Amino acid sequence: MLEWLRNHYLQAVNSIAFYPFIISTLFIGLSLIIIISGTRSTDEWLQEVLPIFKESEAETARELLSVLIGGMFTLTVFSFSMVMVVLSQAANNYSPKVLDGLLKDKRPQFILGFYVGGLLFCLPLLLNLTDSREDASISITGVFLALVCAITDLFLFIRFIHYVSSSVKPAEVSRSIYKRTYERWKERDSKSSEREYLNEPFETELSFISETANRSGYYQGVNEKRLLKLCIENNITVKVCPQIGDYVLKNSPLFKISGTWEPDKKLLDRLHEAFLFYNIEDIENNIFYGYRQLTEVAAKALSPGINDIGTARICIDFLIDLLSMFTRKPLHYGVKDEKGEIRIIYRPITLHDLFELCLDEIRLCGRTDKNIMDSLIHGCILLLGQDNESVEMQKEVLGFAQKIRHDLECGKYLEDTSYLLEQYNSKLQPLFSTANL
Repeated sequence: MLEWLRNHYLQAVNSIAFYPFIISTLFIGLSLIIIISGTRSTDEWLQEVLPIFKESEAETARELLSVLIGGMFTLTVFSFSMVMVVLSQAANNYSPKVLDGLLKDKRPQFILGFYVGGLLFCLPLLLNLTDSREDASISITGVFLALVCAITDLFLFIRFIHYVSSSVKPAEVSRSIYKRTYERWKERDSKSSEREYLNEPFETELSFISETANRSGYYQGVNEKRLLKLCIENNITVKVCPQIGDYVLKNSPLFKISGTWEPDKKLLDRLHEAFLFYNIEDIENNIFYGYRQLTEVAAKALSPGINDIGTARICIDFLIDLLSMFTRKPLHYGVKDEKGEIRIIYRPITLHDLFELCLDEIRLCGRTDKNIMDSLIHGCILLLGQDNESVEMQKEVLGFAQKIRHDLECGKYLEDTSYLLEQYNSKLQPLFSTANL
């Protein structure tokens, strides 16, 4: 039940209609309050401050509201059309997975919500002005607020055009993915936990019993607090089989259990509830989706149909920065309880996984381009220069650099490699002699 609520909550919050729905509800609620409660005192004050409202008539107010509703409706339709064009262009030029980031941007949601809210604010006011009403029933406050909404819509439309024109730029798309991933890393570094974690791989002599998944889906982690509590209460150790982001089939291994316990269906159901599954690639919940999306944008940019070398180089630079952050705070291989006993064992994503699935993927796509190979060499230099104390980083950079050198020396991909080999030998090769390998 909790997992169902979590999935539907994430779908609602990540929907482009989330903020427009909330804002529209507030606007239509305000309109109904004005109609039901009346605004005589406010109307009199507005007539004193703004003499233009002193001669207000029902027919004039009706025509004005009709014009405002027509204008707001036009802006709303046009703006929604622009959003669809932006999403379609982003999916075609970069990767469909970047759409989640664009949909989560609160700026267009707020603007669209204000459009729809202003429209729904005016409709009840117009319906309230029937021929049977007297002039005294006119809500001058409502008409004034409708004018304010219309004027605000015009300025928001200018802001919306600026957003649309900038959001589809290659550098902006890549920067958005990088920024969200970077902020997630900073948030993770700043978190302090009372739990004791295992930060290095280890061997265990425990014997485990495998338990299969009761559903299919993308594994996105566990509710660590709940799972740790279950392990302590039942004196068991749980070993998680998949990595975060892996697709798990129903009846395939999900976790293993070790300890003095008897098979209990109720306990197994509670353990299953602690595992999180959903199909949204949310960087806020899985930081490594940021690495994957930058890789996909770079690979798409290097495709023959697009051939955008500049975007690929930007993605490489961002990936290098994010890889350097990986070694600052190691991922957890397990969790201990207060007595120091291992209760949860993870299978985390490693630095080797990121090199193979990210940088090596870009190398395979771009080894026929001199600029891409130069960016990869420069990235290796930066990683060795910043993380010269990390043996794991040095090993991965060395292995990756050897692949680059092989591509340059084999002569299959580039005709002239003299410049790149000079960069490799003069700037990158000397760093290996000082590495702690």
